Amino acid sequence: MDWFAPVDIYCERVGAGFWAEPVNALSNLAFVAAAVWAGVVARGRQMPVVVWMLIGLAAAIGVG
Repeated sequence: MDWFAPVDIYCERVGAGFWAEPVNALSNLAFVAAAVWAGVVARGRQMPVVVWMLIGLAAAIGVG
């Protein structure tokens, strides 16, 4: 089994690169953008730790 071979058994996947799954890449970018936006909004306010954890989780989902 070659662990570095691209997986091509999915409907959307067209290659091994970042844009191989365009809808997935765009949704990941949306999660990162939402996390950045929420971080900017929350920075100037006294937000509980749970809010910062949610922002971190959104960023983590977007990254991978």
